[in-house]
Amino acid sequence: MKPFHLVPFLLCLTIAPLDAAPVQRAIPQTLPGHPGNIFLRGEEVSLPRPLAENATGWICVDYDQKVMAQGTETIIKLGALPVGYYEIWATDAANKRLAKTTLGVLEPLKTATPLDSPIGVDAATAWFYNPRDGQPSKVKDAANQAALAGVNWVRDRLSWDVIEPQRGQFKTGTIFDESAREQAAAGLQVLQVFHASPPWANPDGKRMPLDLRDGYNFLKEMSSRWQGQVRAWEPWNEADISNFGGHSGLEIATYQKAAYWGIRAGDPDAIVCQNVFALPSRTGVLDNFIENEATAYFDTFNFHHYTAPISYASSYETMRGAAMGKPLWVSEAGTHTLWQGDEKEQEPTWENQQKQARFVTECFASSIANGSRATFFFLLPHYVEGNTQFGLTHRDMTPRPAYLALAAAGRFLAGAKPLGQLAGSDKNAPTFAFRALPDGKPQTVLVVLSAKKDLVLPQGGALQIFDFLGRPSALDNADPLYIILPENAKLNLVSAPQNTPRRATKPCPLVLQPLPENARLRLGDSSYRLAADETYEMPLFVYNFGARAITTSVIPDATPQLKIEVPQEAFTIGPMEQHELKVRIRLGGKMPIEPVVARFRANCGAAGQAFAAVRFSLTIEAIQPVRTLSLKGALDLKNWRTMVSPGTMDLQVQGNDLIVDATMQPGDRWAYPVLTPLAAEAPNGDWDGVAFTIVPLAGQAEFRAIFDEANGSSYVGDTDFPKPLEMNKPYHAVVLFKRANWGAFSQPDKNNQLDAAQIRAFKIGLNTKDEHVRYIIRDVRWVKYAP
Repeated sequence: MKPFHLVPFLLCLTIAPLDAAPVQRAIPQTLPGHPGNIFLRGEEVSLPRPLAENATGWICVDYDQKVMAQGTETIIKLGALPVGYYEIWATDAANKRLAKTTLGVLEPLKTATPLDSPIGVDAATAWFYNPRDGQPSKVKDAANQAALAGVNWVRDRLSWDVIEPQRGQFKTGTIFDESAREQAAAGLQVLQVFHASPPWANPDGKRMPLDLRDGYNFLKEMSSRWQGQVRAWEPWNEADISNFGGHSGLEIATYQKAAYWGIRAGDPDAIVCQNVFALPSRTGVLDNFIENEATAYFDTFNFHHYTAPISYASSYETMRGAAMGKPLWVSEAGTHTLWQGDEKEQEPTWENQQKQARFVTECFASSIANGSRATFFFLLPHYVEGNTQFGLTHRDMTPRPAYLALAAAGRFLAGAKPLGQLAGSDKNAPTFAFRALPDGKPQTVLVVLSAKKDLVLPQGGALQIFDFLGRPSALDNADPLYIILPENAKLNLVSAPQNTPRRATKPCPLVLQPLPENARLRLGDSSYRLAADETYEMPLFVYNFGARAITTSVIPDATPQLKIEVPQEAFTIGPMEQHELKVRIRLGGKMPIEPVVARFRANCGAAGQAFAAVRFSLTIEAIQPVRTLSLKGALDLKNWRTMVSPGTMDLQVQGNDLIVDATMQPGDRWAYPVLTPLAAEAPNGDWDGVAFTIVPLAGQAEFRAIFDEANGSSYVGDTDFPKPLEMNKPYHAVVLFKRANWGAFSQPDKNNQLDAAQIRAFKIGLNTKDEHVRYIIRDVRWVKYAP
């Protein structure tokens, strides 16, 4: 194994594989000037009074709003404060609070953070802390802030087009180089990710490179350049959703295979992560990814979630199945904390800041307990999307309470391994047990999320109890607690979830890339549309990322519905060469409503077997249902209610049309009128989906149907309309219940699938960037198709 670049006074560290035991690591210390007002317990706290007109004094309060000190000095000296979150307010002569700054006091780490600790944070360091507005780089400060909090892993971001503006021309000395260097020097392990192609690699920058060798070469160059600094790579971010290209499972798997060989060529010891999934649920894209047999091409299976911790168990179970025994990493885990008031500050209310801080504890405990080997909280810096504030810190890097909660997790869950859930604990907010190294000592750590009145501690009781900010506490505290028990404490536990057995697979240097037109992609089920009478010619590219020439041929698997023609003659492909085949596909039988999988194989002898799986489906509008039921209740306004992001929505019925008109405020814009079906028109288990027609009248948008079950869970189905939409043109949609994915914003569902008989309401609406949208909903009906 290769060592990190050594910085003698900060770091003495050897990279460890995924299953390695912790090794020596230096203990971080605060930097001169205490960037972000972060102090260690025992240090003297001194800082200037916040600037405010008419200020004559100041007051310092703690998290509980208890007054700690006050005075009139312009330089405030508070001495050594206990661990906790503090606010300092400038005040006027009437003691009115005018402006504030915040500070955090952390417990000094007793030992270095272990390299197998699951505590991580998404810092996006190069993007958020680069020089701007005449200010110097804050990269070193941010790295120190993460290290002081006991963070093991940080997630960074790079911009491919900045580093390689032209094919083969790589810039050096960039902010991304500085970020990798400073974070490694601070003793942090770095996970790197990006999510856009330069124009020369794909005219649609949101999508992966068209030629897989471009991705291979970029990742080879960067992993080699940052060897010993960047420890792990996610080759793309959230490729399964439209924000980052909306790729099929085929595309995600194919690119992953090329990325694996590129990263390995640049740094044989790097951790190759699966290019991360945004949706923590079973989707058509995930199923298609599994069909493409990519398990051998990643070391960790990565996904994201912004859901309530009660839903983690079912989501993680789904993702464990896709991981095929590889470790789970959650490289974005967060919550939607709303801000209001001053647009310059974008500050959540105090109540919402408290919720965010408690959520940090709930998130880490629930994620690790359900099997994550590394969980990255989103996000360290100040960052807003619409009316949501994600940042654990302010623009000036001073802490919100959630940063103190991050540091408490870094301290008490250092090196944490899940033991299970305390038997009999609250199922909605359970108590989890871990073997961990709080303050460097092997102990059993309980994280208690629910009421403590029924909690029975083992004989001998707790050694120590701390609250979610890291402060000493009592058992009757209603907030989340860390309870430190002896290492051998006897507990009645429900066992922690276990990974599925690891599948024995071997990566093949030959990679097959079927490349259907993106315009044909139906993202919901990860399939490409064929017309009923069409013969489709599709390019299939073959790449050799190995060191030796390979002679092979590509063989398709026959299916009853598809006739596939591939040139059968053998060909030889040298290292880093691309070979193109023309594949002809035509319908050979009655197509079902579900996609049909076309599989391609190439035997490479001792080098293994290359494999690809493409899903095809008949344009759903071309398949006639065997039965329909028109929903007459959809033409009665009393059966509808409005649901819209901040703004207004108006509904009108004109003839057979429901006209929806919505005007929305800036931010995350969406409009979803909600229909409660009449009792006589309620769906049952015999229907396959809902059909309807949309006529856009104003505004571009992505249309969806959302189904609400009786238990509070919701399922989202895409329409896959073309972009851009043509105004006044009718677009016909069929959303199948089987293709609807669980909505992470809703309640968890035990069976994790939409049950038609449980639908109590559904929405036909949109997400948009436009302020004003207007559209028609027409011909709403349940549909049934032949088996």
